[in-house]
Amino acid sequence: MKIEEQQIMAICFTDTRFFRLFEDKHLVECADCKEDFNRIKDTVIEKQLSAVSNSLLKELKVSNRDIEVAYIMSINDFNRYEANELNREFAMLLSSLNHSRQTRFVKARISEAYNLCKDGRYTEAIDLVSGLSITPIKPLENSISDMKSAIRSIPALKTGINFIDKVGGWRQGNIVQLTGDNGSMKTSISIWMAIQTLMHNPEATCLYFEKEMPKADVAVKLISRLLQVPIETIQTSTQIESKLDELLSRDTPLGNAIKRFTIVENNTFDSAKDMATTIERYKPTLWVLDYMTMLFDDSGSKDMYGFVKDQMDVLKSVTSSTNSVGMILSQVKQNALSNRNMKIPDKSDSEWSSKINQASAYIYTTFYPSLYLTLDRTWFYVVSLKNRFGSREHGNILCYPELSNYYEAKDDNAKKMREWLNGYYSRGK
Repeated sequence: MKIEEQQIMAICFTDTRFFRLFEDKHLVECADCKEDFNRIKDTVIEKQLSAVSNSLLKELKVSNRDIEVAYIMSINDFNRYEANELNREFAMLLSSLNHSRQTRFVKARISEAYNLCKDGRYTEAIDLVSGLSITPIKPLENSISDMKSAIRSIPALKTGINFIDKVGGWRQGNIVQLTGDNGSMKTSISIWMAIQTLMHNPEATCLYFEKEMPKADVAVKLISRLLQVPIETIQTSTQIESKLDELLSRDTPLGNAIKRFTIVENNTFDSAKDMATTIERYKPTLWVLDYMTMLFDDSGSKDMYGFVKDQMDVLKSVTSSTNSVGMILSQVKQNALSNRNMKIPDKSDSEWSSKINQASAYIYTTFYPSLYLTLDRTWFYVVSLKNRFGSREHGNILCYPELSNYYEAKDDNAKKMREWLNGYYSRGK
């Protein structure tokens, strides 16, 4: 059996989404394992499994040695690959196998035409080989091509938020994680960050997947921000709707940005696969999930770590394929901060942090000191915990949550906030 056939089967066993792209007709050398392969594929699709397990092979009584080798490859080799690496490897292997299959077909046709010629049936021989072609294997690009491609591509999404853009913005095709303690305004600040990004990029769009709260709660925050009225007065005022219509009729950066901000209601999606379908359809510049562990999918892993891994793999893959930026909100583990003086979460404090952190190119945590200390209630921080592509820069934010509004602190305010945060870190260590 060709090594490429074993490798491509191994990728299908690692991530069963590839079964949709790979058929037994691509198996050039392994005619005797096609039946086993198709039984595995049919069972995976029927049971909606995310990966092929050894127990499944035993259940199906698969004894083909080549398939057993492919399964071992899936565990020892391809299980460590990230989604984009699997996509790239699968495309190359499929190209190679298609080339082999086409070559076999063309050789068979030429041999048949040769026999026709020996019998003097030249017209039939010509008809048989007319239009034959073999698609060349796409060569791997070397690092120079990769570097030039990176230069030509848009390197990062600039947000209009200074502490993010100062260190390069957010590279497209990557995940941003925003974590924080309960009540530390993760949802509100994520909406602010999304709207600022849309204001800074007039053609950009955002899908906001709201799984925690009703759609109306997010809409109220947008109205509060747009009209600068307290949230509690919105439903009691009789003039809010007319004021909203009047403001949206004007050409303003904020109003235009909100028109490109779409809330995806919690009853319209359950899993990362549902999200991926919507993201692939609308191809937003930015998407936000509030929040990770509210997702539900009963078709894959039963343990929570396996579930989170499956969900993150899907979200990482769709973010890469659509060249979008994805922001995922996560919770700090229960009681993670209650028994320590340092109230700023670190990377390991978020729920199921190992897999989410691994997939995230950028990690921030919200920190609202007034939850724990007597301090100016407008002081709010977005603390950078990870930047895969550069240095970390913290956000010193003046917050007005009753109006769903935030401003980056400047001059003396920024200096005071920065000095206080540095001192707090020093005291907490």
